[in-house]
Amino acid sequence: MSRRLLRFALTLIVTITTSLAFRARAEAPLDTQLNQYMDAVVATRDFNGSVAVFRDGKPLLSQGYGFADLEHGVANTRSTKFRIGSVTKQFTAMAIMILQERDRLSVSDLITKHLDEAPESWGDVTIHHLLTHTSGIASYTSMP
Repeated sequence: MSRRLLRFALTLIVTITTSLAFRARAEAPLDTQLNQYMDAVVATRDFNGSVAVFRDGKPLLSQGYGFADLEHGVANTRSTKFRIGSVTKQFTAMAIMILQERDRLSVSDLITKHLDEAPESWGDVTIHHLLTHTSGIASYTSMP
């Protein structure tokens, strides 16, 4: 067999194998793909935390990975609480603006419209107040 024919045959085999592998992966349920991806990420020790992925209100993945406390060997669970501080403020603000653009809410809405169990004292507070830190609601991080 000539080198040219051998090279062609090997290229064809690799192409077919790769194509079949991608097709099989695409046909796997999304929750299986998510689990496989997270298992690979955790295996490289690049992630400690909790992940929740929902589609159409149904959970596809809800699991903790790695350690909440490495020193004491405490594993993360899907309900591990994290002190994330101000990291999510910009994402929350953008999500609010997207929801407003889609007419799902307005920054002028009272928060009691969206939070059924809000205390009465929050009755005059709007989403805009929360976004601009002018609500008058005390910061829980400054409490003992």
